[in-house]
Amino acid sequence: MKRLRGLSAQLLLFVILPLFLILTAVALGSVIIHQQSMRVIVGERDLKAVRTAAAALSDIAHADSQHVRDVLVELQASPQMTVMLVDHEGRAVY
Repeated sequence: MKRLRGLSAQLLLFVILPLFLILTAVALGSVIIHQQSMRVIVGERDLKAVRTAAAALSDIAHADSQHVRDVLVELQASPQMTVMLVDHEGRAVY
């Protein structure tokens, strides 16, 4: 117990250690909040891309099959995305 009576030990115990713990908690909390925000942003971006593609595919003026294939190929360029084109009865067309 004699060791904790020195100024260096008290400074470490009562100042440095609490500051270290607080800063560590703030840093970890910030990383978690950032990850959640990035997931939301990516989800919104993907949803916007899907809605844009759906609008382009449903437009009667763009109903030719070559345009549909071009849009689907561009969407499938992402390795994380699976694209399926279904008709009004739910059958897979592409």
